[in-house]
Formats: sequence, C-alpha cells, structure tokens
Amino acid sequence: MNKFITADLHLDDEEILKYCRSQFCRPNPSYNPDKAFHFYGNHPLTISPDGMKEHNNLIKDNWNRLVKKQDKVIILGDFAFNNHAQHLSDLNGRKILVRGTHDAYLPPEALAMFHEVHEWIMMMGVYTNKRLGQIVYDSSTTLCHYPMRSWPGSCSGSQHLYGHSHGSLSDQETLLSFDVGVDVWGYIPVPWDVIVEKFRIKKESIQTKGYVSDSQERTAQKQNDPVKRMIVTREKNIALARSMGISFDQNGSARIGPERQEKIVEAVVASVGVANRHGRVYDEESLKNLVDGESFFWDENKKSLILRVNESVVATPEQVAELFKNKLNGSIVNFRQDGSPDDTHNPLKGMCF
Repeated sequence: MNKFITADLHLDDEEILKYCRSQFCRPNPSYNPDKAFHFYGNHPLTISPDGMKEHNNLIKDNWNRLVKKQDKVIILGDFAFNNHAQHLSDLNGRKILVRGTHDAYLPPEALAMFHEVHEWIMMMGVYTNKRLGQIVYDSSTTLCHYPMRSWPGSCSGSQHLYGHSHGSLSDQETLLSFDVGVDVWGYIPVPWDVIVEKFRIKKESIQTKGYVSDSQERTAQKQNDPVKRMIVTREKNIALARSMGISFDQNGSARIGPERQEKIVEAVVASVGVANRHGRVYDEESLKNLVDGESFFWDENKKSLILRVNESVVATPEQVAELFKNKLNGSIVNFRQDGSPDDTHNPLKGMCF
C-alpha cells in the first residue's frame, strides 16, 4: 500500500478554471476591455464543456496512473463542486477527506464513499528514507485544508501540509510547511516519499540558513504576483517529482517510471505458539487482532501474521521488526486490573496511517 496526499482538485468547478487554471479556458468573445472587469460577467475567459472535461480527465487520469486500488489518499479539501459520488467512483484507492471550503455540505451518498472524514489530522508515523537507507521517525505532521501561521509543534521541528492557497503563498525553503494542492504539483496526488524528501531538503536548508523570519516571509510574498509564485513552485515541485521517478509529458500527463514500479515484499512477523527473541509466545486471537487488510494479513495455513508492503517501506529484517513492534504497541494489548482495555500509553492512538 502506498500513501498520497493532495488538495484542491475542484472537479466540475468552473470558477477555479478562470481563477488559476486558464489553460482549460478559451477567450470570451463577449469580453469588453473598456468596461469594468467582473469575474462572473465581463471576464476575458470563459469555460467550454470541452475545457471542463479536459480538466477533470487530466486530474483523474494522473490520479489513476499513480494510485492503485489498495493505496490510501488523503484529500486536504475542495474535492469537487458537483457530481461528487461519480468522481469518487472514478478514482482508485481509499479516500480520506479533510474538509475544506467547499466540502461543508457533501451529498450523503458521496460522504459515505470516503473511508474517513476529518476537520484536520495530526499524523505521526515511521517511514523509510530510501536515500539514507534507514528508518526515520517524524514527530508530527499537521494536515489541514487551510495554511497555518503556527501549528502544533511548529517551534520544535514538526511539519504542516495544506491546500486552499493554490500556490499563492511563497514556498519558503526554510519553513517546514508546504502546499500539496494539484496546482503546484502538476495535477497529481503527491506520493508520501516525495513529501518526505521535500521535508528533508527543507530541514537541510534550516540547518544551514536557520528558520525563516516573518520579515523574510513578507518580503518573499511581495516579490511576485500569486500566479507567478504558483508557477515557480509548480516547476520546482515537478522537478522533484521527476527526480523520484514520476514523468510528465508536454500535455501534463503523469506516469510512474520503472524505478517506481511497485515491488511487494512479504515476511512472516509472528506465528502462533512460536516464541520470539524475547521469549514471548503469541496466541492466535492476539495476532488476528493485528490484521488490518492493508499491510498485515493472516495466513491460515501457516497460522502466522504476514507483513505485505511496498519494498520502499521495508528493506531489512530490522525494519520489518520495527514495523511489527509499532503495530503491536499501537494495538490495545494491556488491560487494567478490572479487565477493561488500557490504551493510555498507546503511541499510535489516533494515527491516520
């Protein structure tokens, strides 16, 4: 299972095309430059049915080329303007929604199609940095539709991902937050390892340059207009995605390169009645409770818990053991004296992944 984060798809939203996606518009023959500009009336651009179809298809096709059915995608708001259920059914993967500006009143049938719905998420987790070849722990990543000036742990190295701004905010290299909206990522959902790499680059910049100050941020905001900032950020992000095996053609269609082709590894992490290196013996019920249908599976013939993940997640037996340890710690395995579950010290409680 792979993980992706995205925002601001705005499927079937005509306004957003005129606002910042002019490549899907056409000149408005009724526009009069001598009259006052009006976004809904006297506007130099207009939307054709073909333009909206092209816009929706590009986003959906790019999504489905990268995302497989078993993958998980977190959408940081503003998914669609109309036809929500149809759009959801057209897209691969398990969708998690963090509500945005246009997600307050979703049709019930569409709302039921999301695996989870949140107002915001604080995500903690373990991942493998392929470039460094080691397991890395991130303290927290706050996911919200809206960009925050300050977020939980922002003064101590935590991270923040957002949408809403459509690239209008400058992407400061020494600020541990950035926009994951499709406007600044070439209309693709962003793979988690690409997000990890972008944060790694930012952390290196912080080590050499220090954190960005408010005055530096204000200066950067004045350097370009919002459209130029969006284009600059998009070009930088696409270059990063290309360096990590995602190709884009001249029409904006994205594809996974051979170096990113999914390679699944499988390992037995625990078996019924077999002691681990610490002498602990697992029973069948406790192991079955760890099955999640995503990474951990049950092999009835072997009476064993199986870990099945992408090769990018684990590469060594030590990493397999680490993931199992965290899965085990994240389950309710301790009980109070009265027999009730005690998850007070559950380090993974509330995790999205």
